[in-house]
Amino acid sequence: MAATDLQATVTHDAEGTLVQLSGIIDESAGDALQAVQGQVTGALRLNVGGVRSVNSFGVGQLMRFLEQTSRAHRVTFEDCSETFVDLFQMMGLSAYGKITSFYASYSCDTCPIRESRRIVVSRHLRLDPRTNSVEAASFPCSCGGTLLQDDALDFAADYL
Repeated sequence: MAATDLQATVTHDAEGTLVQLSGIIDESAGDALQAVQGQVTGALRLNVGGVRSVNSFGVGQLMRFLEQTSRAHRVTFEDCSETFVDLFQMMGLSAYGKITSFYASYSCDTCPIRESRRIVVSRHLRLDPRTNSVEAASFPCSCGGTLLQDDALDFAADYL
């Protein structure tokens, strides 16, 4: 059994199972993910906010875990980094579940401030029925300007 830098914390509540992952998802992550699998009851909320990196072997480990788990449980992904959202799109992870929250890049419309903001899909995004495009909430900037979302969010249209 290989040592892993992936840590998984499992908690249960009325909604099902929350699994918080932290560390690195690589070739040694299979044991940690398999240990989690037997603890899932109800819906699975997979919080990936603490994942520092995922290598190609880790993608395989994660996809095997999701393939097996999603057969019996509804899966959602929480606190996805911008990099994880890219991975989610490239690897077709939407086949296994939906993103409920993620981090997105914002820039101020009056000053050079840029920052990453946590977006909760059900609260901060809406679908414009005229254009069928996803619109993100804006936030106040410390300078008095407005922080506006930088990237296209079309991937989130399926979640609205």
